[in-house]
Amino acid sequence: MNVLNETDWYSLEQSVKDGNVIPIIGPDALMVNYEGRTVPFYRLVSADLLKSFQIEPKAEILQHT
Repeated sequence: MNVLNETDWYSLEQSVKDGNVIPIIGPDALMVNYEGRTVPFYRLVSADLLKSFQIEPKAEILQHT
């Protein structure tokens, strides 16, 4: 197993901040447990964004995302 030391973590953090690293979400993070059910993570994010921008989502559109 490859272990990162403090210098490595700092370098990784700086690279992310500088835009040189693109975080990738793997398949284990795509489905999350929320309020007793398993839902796609992107649906939680999109619902929160719609709420933040005060946009009322149309149910028929959300069913096909």
